Amino acid sequence: TVNVKLKRKAHLYLYQDGTVGYIEDKSTRTPIGVVLTEKTTTNRGLAIALKDDDVTYYMGWSPFKTYTTIDYADINDGLSDMNGEYTTWDPAANKRGGVAAGDDTGSGYYYAAGHYDPGVTVTGANVGKWFLGSAGQWRLVYALGGGNPADIHSISYGNDSFPWDDNLADQAFIAAGGNALRKTRSYAASTEIRPQFITVLYRKTNALGWDVGSGHQAGARAFVHF
Repeated sequence: TVNVKLKRKAHLYLYQDGTVGYIEDKSTRTPIGVVLTEKTTTNRGLAIALKDDDVTYYMGWSPFKTYTTIDYADINDGLSDMNGEYTTWDPAANKRGGVAAGDDTGSGYYYAAGHYDPGVTVTGANVGKWFLGSAGQWRLVYALGGGNPADIHSISYGNDSFPWDDNLADQAFIAAGGNALRKTRSYAASTEIRPQFITVLYRKTNALGWDVGSGHQAGARAFVHF
């Protein structure tokens, strides 16, 4: 009897030419994002950038620095929000008016995510614009650490955290030449709660934390459809 142990290929990557594959199969392609959902015949795929925008933006108490015209009454309602691209790139979603938040230098992390530079020319016509991910899209990131996104269905206003495998989550980015999500910063999501709070994500030891915040700092990690 011969026992064969198969090694599971962990993460799929989006490449600069718009194709998807495992890192060991990259050949001459350059990875630009970790795939969160694959493209189907009816839905576009979704990926998260390999690196942060390096600027941290302040979410102030006075005035409240929220940017979108879409406000959810409660964070748990906002967990179903999958509209990060719309919130970033449709001018109608920018409460500051005039232009899309992704092109508005006064819109902080929206602008940062919208102008993310993957460090290589993107040639795939199917790769969309980079945008600030929503709460529902950030929920998919939980799977990178071995978690089930469906388990994130109820959030309080008190720094809830959900266990995951730090090493697995980190390697999703590091294996492709990227940077792991930092434990020293919060990440802004595009989902805003009432007129004064945004959703923020943060790293804890072997856990992904969720909160709503105003009055502190947050950075951006871009997402993209393909």
